[in-house]
Amino acid sequence: MPDGKRRRRHSKNQSRRRYYAKHRAIRFANRFWNPCDITKVEMATAILAKYVVRMQNPSDQSNDKKAT
Repeated sequence: MPDGKRRRRHSKNQSRRRYYAKHRAIRFANRFWNPCDITKVEMATAILAKYVVRMQNPSDQSNDKKAT
């Protein structure tokens, strides 16, 4: 085709899906471990603390939601 243009051979979303797949880890890190935003750091600390407590008490299977 003229001017070096080619027809699209794959689905329209392929490049977008590939970009998001490659940058998934970066987005996850930015969500939780960005040191410039104290709110995100506190949120990550709370999540990690809850995970550590659950790992230390494997026999405790209590849910966060209480039955009413």
